[in-house]
Amino acid sequence: MAQYNLQAAARTEKGKSYRKELMNKGWVPGIVYGKNMESQSVELEWRPLHDVLSKGGQNAIINMNVKNDGEHKVMIKELQYDSITKFLIHVDFKQISMHDKVQVVVPIHQQGEIQDGILQVVMRELNVSCLPGKIPESFVVDISSLTIGDSVTVADLDIPDGVDVENAPDETVLTITSEDKEPTGAEEPEDNEEDSSEETAPEE
Repeated sequence: MAQYNLQAAARTEKGKSYRKELMNKGWVPGIVYGKNMESQSVELEWRPLHDVLSKGGQNAIINMNVKNDGEHKVMIKELQYDSITKFLIHVDFKQISMHDKVQVVVPIHQQGEIQDGILQVVMRELNVSCLPGKIPESFVVDISSLTIGDSVTVADLDIPDGVDVENAPDETVLTITSEDKEPTGAEEPEDNEEDSSEETAPEE
């Protein structure tokens, strides 16, 4: 997993008016937090952050240099967007250690083309736990040899050493059907309250 560098500055002002001021000059407010540090409000340029997201995705390992405060190794925990404009309005960064496992979501991609039937994708992401340096960019399923009635489960995926999958092995990833209908379990999940055990960013 590649690492990326970002420059940031400590943020002392808050509120909607200051956030708008930051956005007008192409900057984004954020917060950095972790077990071994006090939470710190920061601000950073949007363009370099966008470049990191484009190249490394949300699982990118970032060396964040905060002016006059030093460097923190972080990952993006949450991106907040304006519900109307869809502009990025806040970023949560979580401090990590390269020696401690992290829980991340990794995309599942398909490779090749099926010869007959209809491809029904049930699962597009996999929940895994691993050291930051071992985070896969994606999991790839070769569908070129699949025919009607075939399916792929989590157990069929090629999982690298050092990566622990948190999904059940018998969960269906995709299936090939003869009819254009959604398979069981393909519906969008209902919104549930977040697990209270999940570590979240401190209130600003």
